[in-house]
Amino acid sequence: MAVPAFDRETAWTGVRICASASRLHPEQPRADGTLHIGVTANLPARLAQHLRGDGSAFVKRYNLHRLVYAEKLPDIAAAIAREKALKAWNRA
Repeated sequence: MAVPAFDRETAWTGVRICASASRLHPEQPRADGTLHIGVTANLPARLAQHLRGDGSAFVKRYNLHRLVYAEKLPDIAAAIAREKALKAWNRA
């Protein structure tokens, strides 16, 4: 997934899945299906931060490094509402 350019007028919510760097195919998700759902105003910077292992203990602990989905929303309130809705989904 291409990372869009930063735009101060919008907010992003995204889903990341866990993949192990030691696997033959790093894009293959972990069997446990670990997800991280979050909100940011600057998606490219946040992705770079996560790749460095900064910014989120959860992302660092589970080695989350693959963005699988992102939504561009009109403002931070809409992004937070969408984040809460995604987190409420049944993952089974």
